[in-house]
Formats: sequence, C-alpha cells, structure tokens
Amino acid sequence: MVEAARQGRAVRLEPYPTTREGLGNFLGGVRAERPGLLVAAGRLAEDIAVARALRRRRMVVPTALVAAGVRTFGEALGAAADGFVGPSQWEPTAPLAPDLGPTPHAFARRFRTRFGVTPDYPAAQAYAAGLIMGRCIEVAGGLDRERLRAAAASLEVTTLFGPFRIDSETGMQVGHETLLVEWVRGRRRMIEPPPCN
Repeated sequence: MVEAARQGRAVRLEPYPTTREGLGNFLGGVRAERPGLLVAAGRLAEDIAVARALRRRRMVVPTALVAAGVRTFGEALGAAADGFVGPSQWEPTAPLAPDLGPTPHAFARRFRTRFGVTPDYPAAQAYAAGLIMGRCIEVAGGLDRERLRAAAASLEVTTLFGPFRIDSETGMQVGHETLLVEWVRGRRRMIEPPPCN
C-alpha cells in the first residue's frame, strides 16, 4: 500500500466477502470500478472461490491471490488457474547459490526421489530451518538459549530457501524475500524480479 500511495494510485481495502451474496456484490463492484490490480488474501477455499467466480463471470482483471502461490490452487482450478499471480515462499527453480546446504533444484530432485512428489514451500522451509538451527548450534557451541539467540542474530547465510538474516532487536526475519509466481498453461512459473537500479 505504501508503494501504491507513493505512485499516486488509489487503494481501497475491504474485508473478504463471507457469503455468496457478498461475493457477488464484491465482484459487481470490481466490474464497475475496473481496478488496475485486484489483490485478495483469504484462506485457500476463499481465494479459489474468488478465482472461480471471476472466471465464471468472464472478468479479466489482473489478480493476485495468496493461494495462487501453492500447487493446490492449480490442482483445484485446472486451466482456469492460468493468469493468476501469487506469492511463493520458495520455488525449486529459484536462481540461488546457497552458502549453506543444497541448491533449490538439488533439494527438489532429492525430495522427489525420496517421496515421489515435488516439494512445496513448507518442506523447503523446514529443511532450511534445520540447516540454520544446526549452524546456530555450531556458532553457540551448544544448546544454551541465550547463546543460540545471539548466534541467530549474528547469522547471515543463504540456504535453498533464500537469504536468512534476522533483526537483532526484534528477532524478525528481514533477509528472506517472497517470490511471485504466475500460472501459465497449468504450471506455476516464477516471475523474475526486475533488476535493481
């Protein structure tokens, strides 16, 4: 919202519709206003309902849905998922060069071999958390909570999940960046970020 305001773009916030009638009214407003971008952040079922309703009404509005970042979204919608954009915490094709652990591609390949499915971000996130915890234990020299906290606060590494760095005061993750994906021909495709100037 801050960036939209900086660019002079109008932003309108609404709670997610909770009934079929509410969804119809919401989409009627979208049709009338013709926004430059519709962003929705609901539960998986709610985001899928919005996507289906947009397709049923043949409404073409650039739309980003939180659920569009996960494989289940595409499985639920099939070809109707095409064109939707969503955030992804991790993609096996991310061009990362980790200094701790395997590359995203190598992790995905090993995971598929072991479990028979392509991993979604929770598996990569859990694996990266294990790598980071292991490094924190090494730096701290053991399992003392305060020393582990200090080790985590000093750690700056890149794993298959991306950069890891926390704010030493708040403990908030400030290194990781969310990726964007778009559904194209039934597959999630990572959207390459624009080059930094």
